[in-house]
Amino acid sequence: TYNDAKVTKDADSNNIGIVNFGVSKHIANAMSIYRFTEGKLAGFSAGAGMQYVGARSVDYPGYTLPEERGKNAPGYTIYDANLGYNIGKFSFHLNIYNLFSKKYMSSPWWNSSVDGVAPGYYTFSPNIPINFRLSANYHF
Repeated sequence: TYNDAKVTKDADSNNIGIVNFGVSKHIANAMSIYRFTEGKLAGFSAGAGMQYVGARSVDYPGYTLPEERGKNAPGYTIYDANLGYNIGKFSFHLNIYNLFSKKYMSSPWWNSSVDGVAPGYYTFSPNIPINFRLSANYHF
């Protein structure tokens, strides 16, 4: 996707024109799954995917001074994988997220210096490292 999200109306005219907090201009996702339908692997499936998020705006009105606006958190790409098995009305899936435990900033924003002397700094939550979900389903 391509995003061009900017503040167009605000009680504080200093905020007009800034890129919305947390918005990336470019985001892409892809996932591909192959289902085996014949032979010894019939019923199994395997897949892989990726998520790309470009550099994100960290301008946060009230915390980022107008002269420090325009900073961005770095973009990132993470990869996911899945395995599945279907038998009759049952299906079982293992989804693995952030397969390579990529480190990136989650929900970052820029805090400007309060006193004008100390430097500003990023505030962010660390991302979630590799994790998985195991599920079992019954189809009615």
